[in-house]
Amino acid sequence: MALTNKYNAVSETGVRTEKQLHALYDNIKKKARKNLSDDKSEMYKTGGGTFCPKTTIVDEKIVALLTPQFKPLPNELDSSAPYYNLDIETQVVSEDAQVGTPQDIFVVLDAKEDSVCDIQSTSKEVECRKRPILPVGNVFQDVESTPKLKKKWLTETKKRNINNLSASIIKRKNLKQMNEDAITTERLKILEIQRQQELIKLEKTKILLDIDIELKRTLLENAKMDLEYKEKNFSL
Repeated sequence: MALTNKYNAVSETGVRTEKQLHALYDNIKKKARKNLSDDKSEMYKTGGGTFCPKTTIVDEKIVALLTPQFKPLPNELDSSAPYYNLDIETQVVSEDAQVGTPQDIFVVLDAKEDSVCDIQSTSKEVECRKRPILPVGNVFQDVESTPKLKKKWLTETKKRNINNLSASIIKRKNLKQMNEDAITTERLKILEIQRQQELIKLEKTKILLDIDIELKRTLLENAKMDLEYKEKNFSL
């Protein structure tokens, strides 16, 4: 609360509460990180050449007080890998390098974000970080070699995926063919059984017809014999 009152005493933008100061500091941190990220992207696009930085002196002081959020894993296929391995250099800005009248600059320590401390720009040296620029030749060499590694890795991966896909397709086709062959074999067996049953049925029908014909022939002969016998008796 005392720091809030001290800030409001020298502020020209009006009175702010402790909650508003927290929100303001969060916005300043986000803007500083965004500007730093944009500068890194522009530095990569220009290959380490000249570009218009967005980072201000306040942003550099804020970033210098913040601890790294994460440490990226090394990846030779990542085109931004050389920039993660930069050696961070520090420089000391003395009061001779600063321009303007002495003022109190309020920043928030990363260890305790709810507290505000002031740094006297006239009595103390301020430590900030400088982003070194890679030599143009090394950057172009990394940029040229990285796509080759990516292309080689993608080609090998694509070949491996194609081989796996081909093997999978062939396996599915073989299984499908085996199933179709098994179904065809079963159908042929069923047709053969049906054919055998039809043959047996036809044989039985033929036997019944032969028996019927023989029976009718016997009846006809008996009727003929009876007729002859009656004619003989009638003539007598």
